[in-house]
Amino acid sequence: MEYTLSANGYANDVVFENVEIINPGKNFGNTFLITAGVGFIGTQFIVEAYSEHDAIEEFASSKYGHLIVIDEESEQDAILGDYLDDYFYTESGYCDLSYFSLVKTQECNYSVNSEHFWKLEI
Repeated sequence: MEYTLSANGYANDVVFENVEIINPGKNFGNTFLITAGVGFIGTQFIVEAYSEHDAIEEFASSKYGHLIVIDEESEQDAILGDYLDDYFYTESGYCDLSYFSLVKTQECNYSVNSEHFWKLEI
């Protein structure tokens, strides 16, 4: 069955609706709203985490981590140019947080969206 967990709520006066939860059940009740820049557009995600650092780690190791984790070639350029101070290090590698924002949510309500419906037969 295909389903996604999403959330509605607000964080720092930003209202969000139907935002995908990256890691449901990892730290229920403590959530962060992440906006990762993709070109000129910021895409929102919810990450459950204890701290901001943990939220970045969870996002970097998710299927969307490529939005912030720099590739090996860019990492080598940063090493040669001594630019690594501009990046944040995670277990997934170095992250470029230039187009990334992270805000603790004040309210976050979960919902389940499913493309498949089923009928209970008694």
